[in-house]
Amino acid sequence: MNAHERVVRLLKRIGKEKIKRALERPVTADTPKFIQIVHRTKPRDIWYFRAVPYTAWSPTIPQAMARVAFGKAAKKAKGVRFKIGDGKYAYDMPPAAIAVKALKGKKFGRTYKKKKWEELLERWIEYGYI
Repeated sequence: MNAHERVVRLLKRIGKEKIKRALERPVTADTPKFIQIVHRTKPRDIWYFRAVPYTAWSPTIPQAMARVAFGKAAKKAKGVRFKIGDGKYAYDMPPAAIAVKALKGKKFGRTYKKKKWEELLERWIEYGYI
């Protein structure tokens, strides 16, 4: 059974109604906009649905910095030749992958957990109470 057949079986099992209801829900700060299909292989092969993490749409500052750094590193490799000719390769992996691999282990900062009063104040401002 290939991956496509597994996804189709999973969709049939969960039911189209549940997915349709989940996608029609009004979007607020607490509800996700989209659903992801996740394929996990360890400890056993399993497929399941989950909400897209909120940091996918509104990343923290260190996450945004990391994304920009990876984009710049990959863009530096634009135009670099991968093949020399006669089927020979200049590198053991694509040039963009080499540039991104150089960022391995680099730290971009740390996100701290907000205190309860900060979260509450932020929510009040968002909902227009203040």
